Amino acid sequence: MRSPPHWSRCGIEESREHLREQRSRKVRWPDPYVSLNPGFEGGGTIKELVDAGLLDEECERLFRVKTGPEDPGEHSISLHRHQREAIEAARTGRSYVVTTGTGSGKSLTYLIPIVNAVLTEPARGRIKAIVVYPMNALANSQWIVLDRLKAIKLPSGHYRVRRSEVDRILRDQDDDG
Repeated sequence: MRSPPHWSRCGIEESREHLREQRSRKVRWPDPYVSLNPGFEGGGTIKELVDAGLLDEECERLFRVKTGPEDPGEHSISLHRHQREAIEAARTGRSYVVTTGTGSGKSLTYLIPIVNAVLTEPARGRIKAIVVYPMNALANSQWIVLDRLKAIKLPSGHYRVRRSEVDRILRDQDDDG
């Protein structure tokens, strides 16, 4: 297909050739960088934390490597150091923040302490935790994890706020203030 004459006057053909040349040298489109998650320092197993008195013994049964919902699990989950440190921090009753990469097990840094608190300090009718997720996709994936913990009869609920509801709440708030 032939380009209209005015394209060449604007430098389009020269630009195309320039971009082809840069593509061949991978200037603008480098090869993808692929990397595995870094090796995180070990933090022991759930069983070791139970044996050390840091977790209720029921945590050892609940947090096991499992192949499916009916599988009781063959052995205790191994933790990363940041997960163990979060469990230790949670025992103090003070707030803590965990920052680590994707796929590093951040969910366990708060789920294990929540489950442990429910097991060690049962108080029927009292809220132990409210977990807020910034995206529905994350909330849905975590709901699956929580659903696996039904063995401890952890009462839980799932409420999704639609964007239109947030907009309405913010409008109402502006009207009041």
